[in-house]
Amino acid sequence: MRIILVRHGQSTANKLRIIQGHKDYPLTEQGEKEAEELAHQMLKDNISYNGVYSSDLTRAKRTTEILIKILRLEVSKYDERLREMNLGNRQGKNVNDLTEEEKQYGEKVFEEHDLKFPGGESVNDMKNRINESLEEIINSHDENKTILVVGHGGTLYHILYYILNIFPEGDEWFNNCSYNEIYRESSSDKWQLKIFNNRKL
Repeated sequence: MRIILVRHGQSTANKLRIIQGHKDYPLTEQGEKEAEELAHQMLKDNISYNGVYSSDLTRAKRTTEILIKILRLEVSKYDERLREMNLGNRQGKNVNDLTEEEKQYGEKVFEEHDLKFPGGESVNDMKNRINESLEEIINSHDENKTILVVGHGGTLYHILYYILNIFPEGDEWFNNCSYNEIYRESSSDKWQLKIFNNRKL
């Protein structure tokens, strides 16, 4: 099975350095262009996709709409379980406006996986919902299929790091409309990360 993981295109919040989480923001003009360019590159690869799944938040949904239009595909499901992390009371704030206390608490959330952002969720909450969705996707298709999943930086990170434990070492993060590929020969094999953030490994 082959799963292509794509982060959404640039959103208005990305451009302004606003913390998004579950808050909804549209793509910028650049974000729309990024999705179109990725779709045309994917078209050249001539891959036959057997399922398309996406977060239901606008920035991911619109990216998916652009991809499927150019690739002539249909969406299997828009799934709220593939959303970015719910960051609670810091959603809508500019990154530069966070207090030192808020930054330190954010670090603790990612160290203590049951700790939640006020009004939000924990690492384990997010991991569990994404894992549930991923297992459902995998179990809905035969092992020789290729699946497209469109989500967020946090979604992709959780899949590769917390669920599959194949995230590369280093501080590299997912670019907007980044292309990532995981692969396994059969259900008894471990997943392998073939492409990370548009880069072959």
